[in-house]
Amino acid sequence: MQNEAGNGHERPLLSVRATLIFLAAMFLGTIVGALTLASGSEVPQALLAAAVTAGAAVPALHRIIGGTTDS
Repeated sequence: MQNEAGNGHERPLLSVRATLIFLAAMFLGTIVGALTLASGSEVPQALLAAAVTAGAAVPALHRIIGGTTDS
């Protein structure tokens, strides 16, 4: 499928940096959810812990994983 320029190259949906941030956030959320479930909590509590962790990790990882520096 060709783009409007007709050169056959399409822009990726996400940059490599954004993909890394989202994958790392999902990984952290999965770990926290699994540990919450293993500690004896109910499934909804583990899912909530995983979602909160993943959501909080995205802006934190955005700041940590270097993009452009403002100095």
